[in-house]
Amino acid sequence: MSRLGTDSHARTRAGALPAIAVLLVLLPWSLLGQTTGTILGQVQDPSGAAIVGAEVEAQNTATGLGRQTTADETGFYIFNALPTGLYRVTVVSEGFSTYTRPEVEVGVAQNSRVDVEMTVGAVTETVEVAADAIRVDTRETMLGATVDNDRVQNLPLNGRNVLQLATLLPGVGRSVLRTTIPTGRGGNTFSVSGSRINENNVLLDGASFTGGMWNRSQNLPSPDSLGEFRVITNTYSAEHGRASGGVFTAVTKSGTNEVHGGVWEFLRNDKLNARTFFAPSKPILRQNQFGAKLGGPVVKNKTFVFGSYQGLRVRQQRLITSFPLTQAERQGDFSSSAKAVLDPAGGMPFPSNRIPSSRFDPMAVNYVQEYYPLPNQPDGRSIELRGLPTDSNQLTLKGDHNFNSAHRASFRYYHNKDTNGAFRGGVSPGLIGAAFSVVDSYTASSTHNFSPMSLGEFRVSYTTVIAESTSPYQALSPRDLGGNFNIDGDETGTPDVNIVGRGGTAASFPARRP
Repeated sequence: MSRLGTDSHARTRAGALPAIAVLLVLLPWSLLGQTTGTILGQVQDPSGAAIVGAEVEAQNTATGLGRQTTADETGFYIFNALPTGLYRVTVVSEGFSTYTRPEVEVGVAQNSRVDVEMTVGAVTETVEVAADAIRVDTRETMLGATVDNDRVQNLPLNGRNVLQLATLLPGVGRSVLRTTIPTGRGGNTFSVSGSRINENNVLLDGASFTGGMWNRSQNLPSPDSLGEFRVITNTYSAEHGRASGGVFTAVTKSGTNEVHGGVWEFLRNDKLNARTFFAPSKPILRQNQFGAKLGGPVVKNKTFVFGSYQGLRVRQQRLITSFPLTQAERQGDFSSSAKAVLDPAGGMPFPSNRIPSSRFDPMAVNYVQEYYPLPNQPDGRSIELRGLPTDSNQLTLKGDHNFNSAHRASFRYYHNKDTNGAFRGGVSPGLIGAAFSVVDSYTASSTHNFSPMSLGEFRVSYTTVIAESTSPYQALSPRDLGGNFNIDGDETGTPDVNIVGRGGTAASFPARRP
């Protein structure tokens, strides 16, 4: 080998790459355990000796999916990359009664240990053990906790954002959670194990649900379409990576051999609320969250489908309070103010606290007249109950197919569109625009057992998150307002203005941020 030149070395390395890739696929790891779980254990006789070659089967009780393996020379067996759910574990060996554990729960990114002690007898005899599988994970170093389907379905959630349940888990601290996400910057954030709030990775069926620009997560599907999720808070293995905080890995539900469905609606209404202290009247709140789900078999034990839809319609008001310029102050008359108004040219007070109209800036005059409200309260305040219309539509579709006991494939599509009809504006209704957030996510996976000790899993996902906002209907550029410039050459961009202690404007602007 020492006589090989540089080109030969390059060819040798290039030729080795496919072999390395194949080895990585075939190694019996918990491959990308972000969406699946593992059953493992040891088969022994009553004296504690290993039973070599015992035949072990794990069968999903809801879909009929079955996987077989044999115990090795130490009696050890393992089932990697199992879809989440309940499994029946059966062990058969000559000279021993058949062993059955009817309900072994497999959670996402978890190891369920089922150690088996066989009883001497005929194979036709069956010993059924009802004990739970060991939930203490002795195989992985990862620290984390799981929110199972019971809690996802039954715990109350304001806005039905499943990620709220993550705050119940140890290690998850300060968080900002939203019912809808109309902008890329406005996603969900958490502090996990002391990390920064946007240093997490949220995964759905193996697809990342965090935006690429600000690394803030999108909402997961509705509780009715989500199976469970797990939060890994520390010492996670290399397949998770990407973030220095926590890893949130969730899986959607799948169809089963039984048809299941449901419809729902959740209601909030201002008729059930009290008036806040500062509001002149009770703000309007009409929130309806509704949807339906349906799942079942296309071909029993073979092909399954699941779908769900959730809609959200919110009509509410927000209290906007400011202290705008009075009509006299707009003419330069600040005589009623106890604070002297200084001339910026010389630093001396204006006579009688009145600013001459010759000193007015045309753009400032037009901006105040166009965008700042007048006081509507005796104490000089302006109070506005502003409408905040919000709509959301969410769709989840999933299909699973068992080609045989050794080969399974799955496909999932998720779509969510959030619309905020009153984006930005500040104290000015004329600067309000609309904002949209559209999430489309596709995931396809294939799991194949090449032999009892060789398993390959292939997954591909594609997710887009596009946040978009529009110009306000009264958008005027600085030149339109009498100025001698525009914002970065934009003919429609309206500047933001903040008068300290009085109130500020925040103009919506056209932008598309994928």
